[in-house]
Amino acid sequence: MKMAIPPKKAQAGIELVTYFGFLLLLLILFSAEAASRLNSIRRSQDALEADKAGGIAAININIAVSVGDGYSSKFYMPFGLSNSNYTINITNDEQRLDIIYGENYTKSFPLLTPNVTGGARQGLNLINNTNGEIIIA
Repeated sequence: MKMAIPPKKAQAGIELVTYFGFLLLLLILFSAEAASRLNSIRRSQDALEADKAGGIAAININIAVSVGDGYSSKFYMPFGLSNSNYTINITNDEQRLDIIYGENYTKSFPLLTPNVTGGARQGLNLINNTNGEIIIA
């Protein structure tokens, strides 16, 4: 009895499927790397925007301290970062302003006084220096 020899078409089909499988695997690997880099870019963008927003609040507080009693001004805080939201905490004991954003990332800014009442919030803020006390409303 003679054994049947498989036709060449089957071998070509298997090679084609193997080739497309390999290409699909490469596509998946490149997609995962691209997603990782995109997340890194988003985190960097949020860090820069958080630095800017925290700087706005800290600079306005420090200007109010430097100018002295009777200073009054308005300043605007952005309503959010490109990829996340943020909150601002002022720690009077340590004379520090912290901006918390993203997945609990924090940036800190030094303040010139431990006498800050109120806190900077998103949108329009009014800052006053009254007898050495900085009041943010």
